[in-house]
Amino acid sequence: MAPDRPDERELAALLEPGGVLAGASAGGGIALAAAAAALPRVERLVVIGPLVPDAPVRLDAQRMAAMSRAASDGPLAFADVVLADPWFATGVDGKWRQQLREMLVANAPTGQTAATAVRRPWRPPAALADGLRDVATPVSVLVGELDDPTIAAMSEFVAATVHRGSLHRIPASGHLVELAQPEAVAQAVRGEIGPWADVRSVLFDELEAYCATADRLASHARSAIPEWSAGEVTAHLAHTFARFTHLLEASRQGDIAMPFEVAELASVNAAALRQSQPDSNALRAAANAFARACRHPWEVMAHQRGPISVGLQQAFGVSELALHHHDLDQARRPPSATLDVLRSVWGSVLGELDARADPWLEVLRCSGRRVPGVVASTDGAGMT
Repeated sequence: MAPDRPDERELAALLEPGGVLAGASAGGGIALAAAAAALPRVERLVVIGPLVPDAPVRLDAQRMAAMSRAASDGPLAFADVVLADPWFATGVDGKWRQQLREMLVANAPTGQTAATAVRRPWRPPAALADGLRDVATPVSVLVGELDDPTIAAMSEFVAATVHRGSLHRIPASGHLVELAQPEAVAQAVRGEIGPWADVRSVLFDELEAYCATADRLASHARSAIPEWSAGEVTAHLAHTFARFTHLLEASRQGDIAMPFEVAELASVNAAALRQSQPDSNALRAAANAFARACRHPWEVMAHQRGPISVGLQQAFGVSELALHHHDLDQARRPPSATLDVLRSVWGSVLGELDARADPWLEVLRCSGRRVPGVVASTDGAGMT
């Protein structure tokens, strides 16, 4: 329970240590103000198209004037103009658009009722920009690719000014990312869209290590996956990286919908194998094509778990190569750089690892593979 429209100090007093604070638009500005109040209570912030009144950004005076004129014509006119705005509600459809209209009518500047008349103004502090330099908490800034250029510029300013900021442009969305692409927001809150590093150098090292082993083996040699030969493991990896590239390109066209359910991954992999049997050269080509397609590790792309960052997809690729290398050579242990990536993926995203145990053995255990002293088997699906 929280006060209606709390200011930043009331909000800071409500925060519990270790949580995630998320805010959209004006709420994003208030969340930033709370973080700037030197109260390091939260683990990180997620702000969506944050409003920073004194950011060094030129406002669209003509657009603001049109909104003000609509407000003077009453709640219904105000809602019509806002919904017709080319930036605001782009990507919001169906029942969410109807509910948005009802909210706009109920909260229009000239539409106050007895219930809303006692509400305080809902706006960030007028002087917020300088305080952003005091925000030490990691901040993930989401902004719709189709949002107002002014808000996009504010978002860029926030990400560049806080100590640990990352900017994520969400496809097929205007200002209301939380309604147009709710799963992207959920992923950001869970930490899967965040400051993931570019790990292509580690990916290339794992790729060459895997291919060197695969090239020494006959295609029909047995792997640790009962139903797959060594050649089929390599073919699976080639198809996997080709899918990464396809999803990244589709995401840039605005399609970040889940391509299939997580439970369907094994059947998707099996169907891909039936189509062709590429060799290690095809794997090299597919992995390099994906690496070339990556522009920034914080870019958002589609995934069967829901939208993730490109950097996380790269880390998933490292994990796939390392684990399937184990399927060909159980004696191989990845280098420390790879283990650092695996620890992040399997620890922070897919479930906590036992920090007291060997990280490689823990990853093998979590992936369902056989480890010393434990009887287990993998279904070959991996975690791509």
